Formats: sequence, C-alpha cells, structure tokens
Amino acid sequence: MAMGKNKKLGLILAGFGILMFAFAFANVPAFKMFCRKLGFGLSPNNTTAGISQEDSKTGRKVEVMFMGVVAGTAPIAFEAVEATKDVELGKETRTAYRFVNLSKDTIRFRPVHSILPEAAATRFSLKKCFCFDDQTLLPKQEVTMPVVFSIVSDLDSTVERVTLNYTLFQKPLHEPK
Repeated sequence: MAMGKNKKLGLILAGFGILMFAFAFANVPAFKMFCRKLGFGLSPNNTTAGISQEDSKTGRKVEVMFMGVVAGTAPIAFEAVEATKDVELGKETRTAYRFVNLSKDTIRFRPVHSILPEAAATRFSLKKCFCFDDQTLLPKQEVTMPVVFSIVSDLDSTVERVTLNYTLFQKPLHEPK
C-alpha cells in the first residue's frame, strides 16, 4: 500500500517537473509575443514596418505624443524636446529627448520604449534611438539624444494619435560577470 502512494507521488512530481521544464522553454516566446502585442520595444527596429518609395506619397498625418517615466527612484529627469508632433505616414521623422542626471554619481540606465495603440505598434519603425543600448550619464550631465522613426502608410485609418513612451530602468554601473 505504501509503495502505491510513493509511486503516485513520484508520478505527480515527475509530471510537475515536465510541466516546469516545458514552461521554461515556452516562457521566452510567450513573453516576446505578449510584448509585441502591447507594443513594448524588444529590438532596435520593427523590420516588418519598412518604408517603400510609395509610402512617401501618402499625405496622411497622425499626431505622435512623446512621453516618458522613470521606473523607481533613479535620479534622472528626462522629457521630450517636443511633447507632440504631426507626423506624415511613410516619412522619416526626427525628434529628441533631453536627459539630466540629478545626482553627484554616474548613473547607468536602460530605456524601454512602448507604442500605443496596438495597431500602431506593428507599423512603427525606429531607425535611431537611445533605447537600442544602455545609457550612462556622468554626475550632473545633461544630454539630448535623437530619435528617428517612421510610421508605415497603411496604418489603420481609425488611428489618429500614436503615443511613444519610454520607461527608464536604472542598472548597476558594472554588470556582474
């Protein structure tokens, strides 16, 4: 009788182990799919949102709002140089963000972008962005960093406003090896 309980417990534990192993492998693709759906930046550029010659002749514009927040208590002030901008679909657009290190210490951070609404996230292409790499600010340093992007002309016609938002996450100055 005790052997039966041990066998049942062993099968339950083995099944649980297999489920955990499968979850570990499915976790990364599921997370990437989730982030793509919500428009969170996972890679430097949206390669599916390329610009063709015909895209430059649309004439349609959308308002792009530029926003940003600092996660946690990192002593960084940052803001878009322009809060909003009318952007022609299919045309390359340039803007910038200004960053200030408010502390007497060097700060390292990772900017992560997100684009809303969801319909615009898959049609938005970042060509140059400070969010491609970790950034470092020296004590009291102030810098302006460019952003170059485009929105493909076949953006859903119901979308009139797009939000480009950055969240800054402070990182340790030196990554553990």
